[in-house]
Amino acid sequence: MNKYISVYGTLRKGCGANYKMDNTEFIGISKENVNFKMLHLGGFPGLVKSEEKNELVFETYKIKDDDKDTLRILDQYEGYPSFYDRCEIELENLGVKSWVYYLKNGREYSNESIIQSGDWLNQEIMNEIDLLIEDYERKLKTAQSMIDLNKMSSARIIAKASCYKSFIYELNILKNKMNNYVFENKN
Repeated sequence: MNKYISVYGTLRKGCGANYKMDNTEFIGISKENVNFKMLHLGGFPGLVKSEEKNELVFETYKIKDDDKDTLRILDQYEGYPSFYDRCEIELENLGVKSWVYYLKNGREYSNESIIQSGDWLNQEIMNEIDLLIEDYERKLKTAQSMIDLNKMSSARIIAKASCYKSFIYELNILKNKMNNYVFENKN
């Protein structure tokens, strides 16, 4: 019988712990409606059980039939069964049942911020974009104040203000594209 594991944080492609998935076969990335919420716990996310369904992003991997080590390695990494627990969930978009890790004592994390996008990697990038936008908005405000006070040559400061407006505009376009990103199942 095939075993699958779905990951949503530091075990995903491009993240520091993805090497732990080396002995598995990547099946795909999908958005799934599941009875979990994704929380931001600082350097990593965590799932907590939820009465309502939420759309969350998972990468799913097939554990090879003869592989006796991967689940043991992942259990150790996730702190199973003391910190995280795991259960099988139905991944309708991939048509498989898969193991997923979730926070064992979810109530202890009620004050943590919910990752609204359901995608931890996307959320991290979105946070960086927001910081860039805030920085350019501050610079734009300073430039506009200097224009008003006429402290610098108007042409130079107007050019800077124009650049800042362009950066803010382009970052907002990027942010919209990321919010509308459609996940395709890749085999």
